Amino acid sequence: MDSNRTHLLRSFVFSQSINTTEVAAAYQADQSSIDPRATLINKIGEDGYIFIFNHGSVVFWNVAEDEQSQQLKKLLDLSSIPGLKPRFSETFAVLERPGPAIVEFNRLIIDRLSNDRMEVIASTLAQSTSMEYYESLVEESWSQVDALLKQLRETGTLGVMPAPINRQIAASLSLRSSVIRVLH
Repeated sequence: MDSNRTHLLRSFVFSQSINTTEVAAAYQADQSSIDPRATLINKIGEDGYIFIFNHGSVVFWNVAEDEQSQQLKKLLDLSSIPGLKPRFSETFAVLERPGPAIVEFNRLIIDRLSNDRMEVIASTLAQSTSMEYYESLVEESWSQVDALLKQLRETGTLGVMPAPINRQIAASLSLRSSVIRVLH
């Protein structure tokens, strides 16, 4: 890889899980050397890559936006992936230049890239994007419970039967459990 080169990454979350077996067949993608059950890697163009993670995230490395759109459409056309639009995206830059590694909010400066380093960086970005997505789902779910609890505090009644609040609390706890399980 070239010195003093900037690599642009973009991560999307659009599903709770991706069947990597089906995707591997469709993409003729390589299994990850780090986690072959969870990650697929496919080269796009001269220096672009797509990393597909079984927890529902996709990371593009040096891939133009129009090609990203085409690749996301290809993924969404597969039967095992729910037809959802990408919910969250995050961008990140990796700068190759001699010297010590420096981690910033949306940029990493590193002396050189290897395939394993690329995969670790892509995996970290995918997990970060997934965490933001799940954090928003959990926050939304618990805000509904909070509204019911506020009404109970203020009026002493819920105005609804106990079953709806029990269902909402169960849904919130189930979502929290799902988040932990998927990201584990």
